[in-house]
Amino acid sequence: MTDRFWDDYQHLPGFATLDKSCIIHGDFQQTTVNEAIFHVVADNRPAQESTPRTYCIGVDAADAMRRSLPLLIFSRQCRMCRDLTQVISKNPREHIATIANHCSLESDYLLPDTPVNEAIFRTLLAHGNEPMTSEQISESLSEKWAMAHFPRDTSPRAIRHLLELGNSGCYCIVSSDSEYAREEKENDDSVRWRETFAGIFFEALTPDPSNAPDRPDILPPAGPQTKESARRDVEQAVQTGRSGSRVRKEVTRWEPTEVAQELADQFRDMARNDYGSRCQVCGQTFQSRSGRLYTSIAHVVPPSSDTRTNNFGNLMSLCGLHYEHVRHGQWAMLNPKTNEPSQNPEQVREYFLGASPEIDDNGNSYVSVPVRFSNIYTGGGDAPTTEYENIRYSVPHWEYLCELFRRNDR
Repeated sequence: MTDRFWDDYQHLPGFATLDKSCIIHGDFQQTTVNEAIFHVVADNRPAQESTPRTYCIGVDAADAMRRSLPLLIFSRQCRMCRDLTQVISKNPREHIATIANHCSLESDYLLPDTPVNEAIFRTLLAHGNEPMTSEQISESLSEKWAMAHFPRDTSPRAIRHLLELGNSGCYCIVSSDSEYAREEKENDDSVRWRETFAGIFFEALTPDPSNAPDRPDILPPAGPQTKESARRDVEQAVQTGRSGSRVRKEVTRWEPTEVAQELADQFRDMARNDYGSRCQVCGQTFQSRSGRLYTSIAHVVPPSSDTRTNNFGNLMSLCGLHYEHVRHGQWAMLNPKTNEPSQNPEQVREYFLGASPEIDDNGNSYVSVPVRFSNIYTGGGDAPTTEYENIRYSVPHWEYLCELFRRNDR
């Protein structure tokens, strides 16, 4: 037995300083061979995981296995929900929400004779596919089957054994440390950020501008037929004018409620008045024909993309040039610490919530946000240029924007 023990375990680090004879003659601190095996093997066991392993249903795993996860989950809905469904959604999260909020509460959702693998799958669905440990799954099943007449082994060890052996593969259940789970978490984080104002605000920026080519400033020369073409086209335009007939067209558009329209007008006035009808970037303005100073009001997030755009925090008071830059150009707000664009919505949110007001020479409090306008052709130059400016926010304006970032409801 000692020879076999030595052959089996001599590769472990604990035996590097031991002599075979000390075990044979019992000189190993009066330790028996069995105890020696226990101590040395125990010293070489891998350390316990600091965080327990969790399990969930992986959408990416289903795609890799070429299984229809929406149909797989839809089939676990109760009869009433299935009968009410006219078109099966391709989004598995919608079916999971239906089961978690309704079907799992039905008495026949998890019967005592349900196979354990199926029961694990249904338990994850009932909990909204939130990651669960084997202990949590075991506790949920034990509570559900407390009065069952069919004895089942639903201990954490049995649950873990089924999940780790891959018997749950057909149910697309993955562990928290699997590649599928990591991709799933990244996708969930992406979806979560897209549902916040920080997410849609980030999407309105251009952190990675395109590579614009050189465009020489060349004007077309006049040709031998230029005068004749101009004479003919002008004559035709004068004769036809705006010829045609009036046609009535029906247009479907979003019409704000009276309260929403009043708020929109109020927010526009606030954006103009806070800056004296001047541009937040360059400070320029001009006097219109009516005698009033003129400025354009731009939405950072387009009104059609989200319901939270009707807010003072989403507006900017800009001159015509910077208005077009924000509406149609490639621009991005920069992080003052790195002078580089934020690479995700969380960085944008953290910057605005952590910014501190400054005071200018006139005693005005403001928050300055560095900004970069990319791919601009100026002064007849051939190559595109990048311009760095600062957007000034009044403190009330900045507070309205921060309040949008703090809210996560749509």
